[in-house]
Amino acid sequence: MLMPNLHALRTDDRDRLRFEYFEPGVAYYVAGRFAYYATFASPSAAILFHMAVERFLKGCLLGVGLTEKQRKDMEHKLNDLWEEFRKHAPDPALDMHAETVRKLDAFYVFRYPEDAARNFKKKGLASCTIMTGPPVPGNNPDFHCDIDEIDSLVIALHRAGSVNPKAMAKDLKPEGLAILQRHNTHAAAWV
Repeated sequence: MLMPNLHALRTDDRDRLRFEYFEPGVAYYVAGRFAYYATFASPSAAILFHMAVERFLKGCLLGVGLTEKQRKDMEHKLNDLWEEFRKHAPDPALDMHAETVRKLDAFYVFRYPEDAARNFKKKGLASCTIMTGPPVPGNNPDFHCDIDEIDSLVIALHRAGSVNPKAMAKDLKPEGLAILQRHNTHAAAWV
């Protein structure tokens, strides 16, 4: 796949820029799904999902007219991005994803090990519990990432951003498509 000539890309071409946000978001999402199934109780998958959702939210916000500066000022804070996104996308059906975004945002602390260590020390924690997979009654992990919730959120953001998942998946290799479809109740939206 050829990368577009970003120097020739007009910054006022909002549709093209939106796809420039969503395309790597899909790559992060597929990589996150792979990491989710390849590792046990690792923050790696959630960090990749965080990066994907950040790209999708920023692409949606570009579509509603937020400037580059406004999007960059929100940095990597999914909760802030989500709050701004919801101002422009008041669909009540999106309410179900707020908790998923909140849980995913918490994983950002793992992006840099030093930050995670400082954060845990500040909270008086020697370690933390990370859980991937569906919730287990009686188990209250410090950090939780449920792939079914992520899959649902990703499709909802594609819809909200007027981006066709099938178009975004067309350049994936067979291995990427296989990961995308594995245990994914939303797989039909992609293929």
